Amino acid sequence: RTMLALVFVINAELANAQESKSKSYTLKEAVEYAKANNATAKNAKLDELLAKKKVNEILAVGLPQINAKGEFMHYFTIPTQALPDFISPVIYANLVGYNVIPPTTPAPQPNVIPAQFGIKNNLTVSASASQLIFDGSYLMGVKASTQYVNLTKLTTKQTDIEVELNVRKAYYQLLLLDVNLTNLGSTIEMLEKTSHDLNETAKVGLMEKTDADRLKLQLSTVKLNRDRLKDARMIAYQALKLQMGATAEDSIILADNLKSIPMGETAALDLASGDYSKRIEAKILEQQKKLNQIDRNRWQFAYLPTIAAFGQVQRNTFAQETSDLGKNWYKGALMGVTMTLPVFDGLMKSSKIQQTRINEKKIENGSRMLNQVIEIERQSARTKYLRSKEQLKIQEENVNLAKDILTKTELKLKAGMGSTLELTTAQNDYITAQSAYLNSLYEILVSEAELAKAYGN
Repeated sequence: RTMLALVFVINAELANAQESKSKSYTLKEAVEYAKANNATAKNAKLDELLAKKKVNEILAVGLPQINAKGEFMHYFTIPTQALPDFISPVIYANLVGYNVIPPTTPAPQPNVIPAQFGIKNNLTVSASASQLIFDGSYLMGVKASTQYVNLTKLTTKQTDIEVELNVRKAYYQLLLLDVNLTNLGSTIEMLEKTSHDLNETAKVGLMEKTDADRLKLQLSTVKLNRDRLKDARMIAYQALKLQMGATAEDSIILADNLKSIPMGETAALDLASGDYSKRIEAKILEQQKKLNQIDRNRWQFAYLPTIAAFGQVQRNTFAQETSDLGKNWYKGALMGVTMTLPVFDGLMKSSKIQQTRINEKKIENGSRMLNQVIEIERQSARTKYLRSKEQLKIQEENVNLAKDILTKTELKLKAGMGSTLELTTAQNDYITAQSAYLNSLYEILVSEAELAKAYGN
């Protein structure tokens, strides 16, 4: 009994764990989840955070730089220095002056005196500080870093746009397959019932068995199509989880359906607008132009002098024995200002400035090309959307017409006035019309999203 109870508890926990991993998502919720969990979107946000930290790194260069230093030196042998022999000439002159040495005695040749300076043990403790007062390149570097943060924000936005479009397409695709599977399920039920009725009719000799077999063949074909759709649905399901950034263990349930997705969101768009500045690509290009201008200013400011202040305090102690260190300390302090004026750098800064001018021309060429690309994308998306809108209306009428024909054909067959061939044809037409209508519905939803993207919405 104990083991049985334990098994029930474990099964219950596993069921709860599986249930907790299943979650229902509307399209909007799926998009928001993807923006937070998609690997590409997360990396874009990390790049944005990295850029902000880079700003702090550059700002730190202009803040006071303070360092502490301790240095201990022990001389096994104190270095010897050679000094000019200033003693022998003085002694010689005095001895000559006092007639101790005859004046005719040759003076000694100049020589050196080996001397040792210093104490065996030395300990120095110091603290130094420096402060950048003016550096034009630094000021432009700070400005460039903040503008680079803005660029990463735009890149994050661009990534979010791509993620949203991909999630929408995957979500729509999965909804389309679900509806197709539901429709095929209903068709199979209808065909099974009709096939059963025809078989019974054939058994009593009121209908040829060939007619019943023909319907049975159609039923088998529809079931094969259903199995293929199930496989496609599994692949589309995994694709949606990948785009959303969900794990393999997560179970996703679609809360929306194709007909509940709002359409007509592009009605507010000015389809004749020539304003391309709303496109994220245009904003990124404009931001790159700003960064290039700042880079040029940075190298122009590099011709100005750099001014910095510095200061240092230190304490020294000396002793012949290590144990005597620290008994006497000797102070030292200094401060100053340095100014560095660039004189000639081999025309490096001039080359850098010329490079920024070349990059500016490249950006202008890229901007013109982007405007052409955007216009082509707009025309293509607009044409596709309007065509999808027109086709959806036609396909909806076709579904109603095919359903009406199928209903009448079934009534004729039951009245003994029709044939199974007519019924099979009508059913195939109805299935085809349903599939075409759903594909049109999918196409208009996708084309509407692509149109909004093309116009920067």
